[in-house]
Amino acid sequence: MLKGMRFLLVVLFAACSAACGNNGIDTSVSYSNYSSVTIKGGIIGGSVQGTPLPLVTKDIHSTIVSTIAGTASERPESSVDGVGAAARFNIVNGIAADGNNLYVTDFGNHTIRMINIVTQTVTTIAGVPGAAGSNASDATLTGVPGNSAYFYNPSGITTDGTNLYVTDYNNHTIRQIVIASGVVTTIAGGVGIVGAVDAAVGTDARFYLPIDITTDRENLYVTDSANLIIRKISLTPPYAVTTIAGSPGKNGSNPPVGAPPVSGPDARFKSPARITTDGTNLYVADVVNNTISKIDGVSHKVSTIAGTAGVTGSADGIGAAASFSNVNGITSDGTNLYVTDSNNNTVRKVVPLPDGTWSVVTIAGTASTVGNNGVGSTDGSGDKALFKYPVGITTDGTALYVTDSNNYTIRKIQ
Repeated sequence: MLKGMRFLLVVLFAACSAACGNNGIDTSVSYSNYSSVTIKGGIIGGSVQGTPLPLVTKDIHSTIVSTIAGTASERPESSVDGVGAAARFNIVNGIAADGNNLYVTDFGNHTIRMINIVTQTVTTIAGVPGAAGSNASDATLTGVPGNSAYFYNPSGITTDGTNLYVTDYNNHTIRQIVIASGVVTTIAGGVGIVGAVDAAVGTDARFYLPIDITTDRENLYVTDSANLIIRKISLTPPYAVTTIAGSPGKNGSNPPVGAPPVSGPDARFKSPARITTDGTNLYVADVVNNTISKIDGVSHKVSTIAGTAGVTGSADGIGAAASFSNVNGITSDGTNLYVTDSNNNTVRKVVPLPDGTWSVVTIAGTASTVGNNGVGSTDGSGDKALFKYPVGITTDGTALYVTDSNNYTIRKIQ
């Protein structure tokens, strides 16, 4: 069973398979769009945003990578709560931050885990370890306790500081977890029912393998991967669902870097993986096209800001000159983007330049060098660090946190 789940994840992501400072960048901060404000900034997009991270001025030789939770292992196949290295995960996937804690989808264990950033204590807050399933009754919006909730390969996660929102990948649903109580509720989709249906009531809508999720406080945005579309879910009950980009079942690519954007329905993706927002616009990593798309927050017009569709590589550069190999996770500090380049086993920063283009620079990992047990969790300077298929990425306003998926660990980059 576990081997089958691991195979599914590998097939999904592999088959689907010069630093810039603040020159010309507006670093002023307004928290009017943030649902919660911490001492480090506002919580939005499942991360703490407000000012550019110190990482934006660092190159790969000056970043530091450390492991904060879990221990690299070939086959952990376990779920252990504990402090730091004593904790165990099974294919960690999505990650979000609220300034105090990290929240992780433990894809292989079918659980949601919480990591205290200061103490590095890991606890399971929802799901039953090792038990795949669903709770049909929680779709009544009354919810079930976290330790009685069942997930089936939870994938993406985001937070607004009060609630968590999770893409329950193989249940084809969107779940809400109240952080204070742990109560879990299905707010969109039907358990085990696939489709591409928009609806005024969230639980009447249909998804097909939703991978990731983000929020701007008023809405959720979901990469509906097998449908090849981007969905919007209103955070006002009954959680209306609409499609804002792409067309169900129609794959392709968006206009190349520098070309005029297309309308939402005319946008095309091959495998929209992970998604983030800076509070204004959305950014989508297309894992098969190896591109990063921007969706205008008002018009929903779609453009490409980095990479070239169909081109695989590990080149740093500006716009189309940059290349990726399964670009996957994505987060924002409110100005800059940071992505996991999964098959390259690297983490890249994507920085907006004054002329409107975007510069891509590798800040951690060694391209195409696969880390593994005893080697793959190498900590230290960014150019010496090794990863093994990093997936999720977020920031607490000071550092980046990455789910090093096939090392079963959580890594910190500062």
